[in-house]
Amino acid sequence: MTKIMKKALLSLMLVVSMVIALAPQNLVMAASTQTLDTIYLNDLKLPELGKLADASVTFPKGAHYRLAEPSESNFIGDANCWVDKSGDASLEITDTFENSEPGNYFSMHIIIADEGYVFDKNTKVYINGSETLVDPDATFRFNDNMMIVYSMDLTAEDKIERTIEIPFSIQIDNKGTLLPKTASFKFEASNYDDSKKFQFVDNTVEFTNLKFENNKETVQGKLKVKTTSENELLLLSDGFKLKMLPGKEDGWTYATEEWLVIPDMFNGNDVQPLKMEPILNFTSTSYPIVKGEISEAPAPVSFNVSYNKNKAVVKPEEKPKADVVPTGDMTNITLWASMLAVAGIAMTVTMKRKNEN
Repeated sequence: MTKIMKKALLSLMLVVSMVIALAPQNLVMAASTQTLDTIYLNDLKLPELGKLADASVTFPKGAHYRLAEPSESNFIGDANCWVDKSGDASLEITDTFENSEPGNYFSMHIIIADEGYVFDKNTKVYINGSETLVDPDATFRFNDNMMIVYSMDLTAEDKIERTIEIPFSIQIDNKGTLLPKTASFKFEASNYDDSKKFQFVDNTVEFTNLKFENNKETVQGKLKVKTTSENELLLLSDGFKLKMLPGKEDGWTYATEEWLVIPDMFNGNDVQPLKMEPILNFTSTSYPIVKGEISEAPAPVSFNVSYNKNKAVVKPEEKPKADVVPTGDMTNITLWASMLAVAGIAMTVTMKRKNEN
């Protein structure tokens, strides 16, 4: 729908413009008026597939304008609505966005100035704080008291979260004397030239209670790449690169293998539907990337890491030596003490015999 077609929706307004202009209870200008420089339409919910087409907006506190009442706009239908270009019809608030064609929806809002206030040709309009959401070619001042605001043509986004499941295994080769009890690995998914990164449900996988046999342990897990955009899902369908990121844990050497992962979006000869009964979880097929070349033969995703850490060697603890005052005399004190004792005994025996005689 072109800008001219947008304005064509208001063609009936021209028939009743004089009637509106003559409605003093709502639109007559006061003797003294103030010009409204800006209009702010806030909290407009942008189109999202499967969600209700709620075109309600809020205004800043103290704003001197409001949405038109149904009685003021019944000549063109709802004064505040989304328009489906494919059906050229306004959507009720109970309708949902069902079309994901680019630029298929726009919103329309009829704004009435409070008594004593007027719009002019220079009045600026903001939707959700942005001028870029406002269609400047279709938005216009109908008269001093009424502004017709159109949003730009917008696309209903597919926000359904889908995941692509990737089973993997990691072989841990222990090269040291100390065995790791736990291990944590982080992964990255990107397009083939690494210009775009894709999100995981969780890109870090942790393993506990590792049990080694002949210094080797193999652990298994599942990674899930997620997307909430149909366009990104289509980009992922061409395949994406998966690799392990180097970590910072001491003793570990991380894997360098890279894999091309392609989501399984085919069921027999039919492409799995993305909109009607959408498939939310896809399996995948993987191909090793060796020296930049993609293998033609698929294989299960696997990585090889190693751990090399040795037990610390503990030296026997030395007993502290008794403190000895250094005198420089290297004489054997024990020997002299023994000789002194013998001499003492001999002297005692001699004196005793003298006394007896």
